[in-house]
Amino acid sequence: MRFPQLSTQLIDRLKSQLSLPYGVFSGDDLVTAMAAIFPWEYGADKGVREGYTLRLHTMMVLRQYDRYFAWQNLPVGIDDGLFRLILALHDIGTPHAIYETGDKRNQHVYTVEMMRFLLETMEYPPEDIAMALAIVSGDPIGRYLKGRVTGASTCAELARLAQFAGRELAEFLGVLMTYYQVDAGAYTADADGIEALDFLFDFDRAGGVMRFALAVEAKLGCLTAYAQELPHSLWLTDHEWHDIPACSIKDWARHSLSDPGNTCISDGTFAHRVNSQLNTFQVRLAASSDEVLYSPHSMPLYDNLWHTISVQDMEHKAREDVRILPPGQVIRGRIFHHRQNRQTGEYEVRLTRRLSDALYCK
Repeated sequence: MRFPQLSTQLIDRLKSQLSLPYGVFSGDDLVTAMAAIFPWEYGADKGVREGYTLRLHTMMVLRQYDRYFAWQNLPVGIDDGLFRLILALHDIGTPHAIYETGDKRNQHVYTVEMMRFLLETMEYPPEDIAMALAIVSGDPIGRYLKGRVTGASTCAELARLAQFAGRELAEFLGVLMTYYQVDAGAYTADADGIEALDFLFDFDRAGGVMRFALAVEAKLGCLTAYAQELPHSLWLTDHEWHDIPACSIKDWARHSLSDPGNTCISDGTFAHRVNSQLNTFQVRLAASSDEVLYSPHSMPLYDNLWHTISVQDMEHKAREDVRILPPGQVIRGRIFHHRQNRQTGEYEVRLTRRLSDALYCK
């Protein structure tokens, strides 16, 4: 694979264009500039059933970004110009993967190589290059949503990529979520294309809002909860006992186990005990599920009943709203409802009736 010779004048002009404010230098303009550098790649078929060329797909991705995200501040302060360039190059290796290996799934190898060349030529700092390469070097979110990988293995892959990018996992995941939304969101009728992945999203063009569909948001909530609860979060993928530090055990479990008469307690999902020999707390997956995320402040919900929750474990916004409302009045959220029980005075959470399961985490 040969790389083009780029003049200093071309690089300077591209840098200048990428520094322009939102709305002045459009996504279409950027793709046109990239196509002048890589004409064969952008003119090639992308290898998808919709029949898009790389150029058309990339334009659709950038249009979705402009439509829904360009006016917002990107997570962790990543530069808007750099993120646009990442989007413009995110599939640049696909034609080479198809031509040289016959399998477009090898695209990430070629994309990383080509993106590294261009970013180094443009003299981006090493930390920006690392971030860009981490974003395009795989598709952990897509594979997780398709059920091809477990939550545990997905979080392990995300942690590896975040480390490579030099970012905290929660920060890196925020950027990757935006990247996945605009990339996958280009395979929709909303992007003025062929309907394909529309079921993953809820679009509000008039309001400029693009969100994951309810069930998708609930599933991705496990990844977000894992990242936010580190280092106290743990994926349980078997039914063996696992040691956890005292600071990682749930409050109700710690209080119950402080009673010498309680040697083992369970809430139906998790069982807890004190290992008297090692003097440590232990947790075990008690439910029939093969994989559940455990963390101090999360609660897997598998029904639409009200469940008592400590005020410390409530979402901040819900906690503030519940406190100023009369007991019994329900705060209706997209995934979860909250209230203060009129009879007991306890705070409670309930899963919306549109979902059968989700992980609640503050």
